[in-house]
Amino acid sequence: MGKAKKPAAEHFSSADIIEQVGVLTENDTLPPVIDEAKQKRRVVLLIVLIAIAVLAAAFMICNRQFSYFDRTLKTLQFDYRDGETIDEETEVPLAEQSLALARSMEGQPVSLTAVKLCFSYSGTLSETVSVQDYRSDGTTETLDTATGTAGLMFPVRRHYRRTGDVTELRDGGKWVPAASDALPRLADLCFGAVSHDGVSLSCLDSYRTVIGTDAYICELWLMDCTQGDSVSHYTVYRYFSAGTLAAVRVLSGDSDTMDVYDLRNGI
Repeated sequence: MGKAKKPAAEHFSSADIIEQVGVLTENDTLPPVIDEAKQKRRVVLLIVLIAIAVLAAAFMICNRQFSYFDRTLKTLQFDYRDGETIDEETEVPLAEQSLALARSMEGQPVSLTAVKLCFSYSGTLSETVSVQDYRSDGTTETLDTATGTAGLMFPVRRHYRRTGDVTELRDGGKWVPAASDALPRLADLCFGAVSHDGVSLSCLDSYRTVIGTDAYICELWLMDCTQGDSVSHYTVYRYFSAGTLAAVRVLSGDSDTMDVYDLRNGI
């Protein structure tokens, strides 16, 4: 037998390869390389941003629906927003309620909790409300306040004290000077019946009145408070229910607003 012939070897040249795959020119572009890590970071960032937006929206809704201001208004026991209806026909003994209360509290420390509302003279309620805890031992007065504004969920808290004519505010770990009217003289405004130590008190009228559906005896008092060279003038309305002081309404001579104190621990 003759020898088998081997197939001839194939020969390739660079020209053959170029003809098959082509040549990249400066106008050609390669397909983008996908960076999976970068894509994942973008997705995570988008999720975080969506979560923040949802939480912010939920917080704003809660502020509007469950603000400290609105929550406190719902608990009012003495609601003066619709004013009062005065009975001008029935006579009431002058200052009888306040004098009896002053005698029962003589020599005792004063302690009260009240919700303070502020109105304009036209009867418009301001958009702030304050829950106040007041204490007086006859020498030092203290006041802790939690003040809420409409549309905000949480109140701002302040702590005051006064000894003599010096009123101070707690700021961090120290006491700093504060305006004297930041701590109202609630012991005298609510319970004072006899003039003393720079405080002058006099009762002008007593009458029956109705707030909402509740009947009260109201006493109208004038109070002048001398502090240094200044004198402050107040018109004070005290509302009694069954012999208990339920609320106090105060007009200050140097202010165009009216404060109403809804007393929580009737005295």
